[in-house]
Amino acid sequence: MSRIIETFTSLLLAFLIGFIIVFLGINLLLGCETWDSSLWTDRNSCLMPLELFGL
Repeated sequence: MSRIIETFTSLLLAFLIGFIIVFLGINLLLGCETWDSSLWTDRNSCLMPLELFGL
């Protein structure tokens, strides 16, 4: 049983690290400079974390 929990935790951790890397990479490409959406332009905008899931 502990082997299953260990495998599940490892997979969950790998998913979370991958999600963070993709999230940061997309925002880097978008030129995200501020989280204030009123200051976003066509060239500088940000992707919110829930937008990756379509929420």
